[in-house]
Amino acid sequence: MFDIFYKTHFLSDFYRLSIFLCLACASLIFSPRLAKAGIQNTTTFNATVPFTCSFSGGSDLVSMDYTRNGNTGLLLGTSESLLISSNQVPRINVTLNTLLAPYGISFRGIWIRSVAANKSIKSKTSSSYSNSPVSTILQSSDLRNNGYVSGLPYGVKLVVSANLSNSFPNDEYRFQVVLTCLEP
Repeated sequence: MFDIFYKTHFLSDFYRLSIFLCLACASLIFSPRLAKAGIQNTTTFNATVPFTCSFSGGSDLVSMDYTRNGNTGLLLGTSESLLISSNQVPRINVTLNTLLAPYGISFRGIWIRSVAANKSIKSKTSSSYSNSPVSTILQSSDLRNNGYVSGLPYGVKLVVSANLSNSFPNDEYRFQVVLTCLEP
């Protein structure tokens, strides 16, 4: 009897051990395996949209009208519409240079007019007899307050004026306006 008990008990332990080993093998085969850590590379892309600004339209040469008043005279010229296009509301540096002046100029000035608002945005004048440049900066807020929207063209006109202390026939005067876009 002992022999039978031992054999049946031994067989049941053997079956239990066999089932356990089968389940263990099956769990290894059918369970997801963890991959061993490999080399990892991370690349980050970074970009900044650059500031862009351009001028278009207008004309390279503007004729100035002359009005005489006794021994003095007034030169006055207004440009055609000049479009400013920018992806931000820029600042604009405006410089009036006197290129040719055979006689003294008692007053010079530059006015920047908004085409849409039909009014002067900014001006700069000088009562100096020297021919040094007359400069001003049109701030972003000056443009914004007069309807400038970034991304859309904005029209301005330039007005140049000069009072001449002496006016003689056939005297030629030349002025230049330089516009420079600056980041806000």
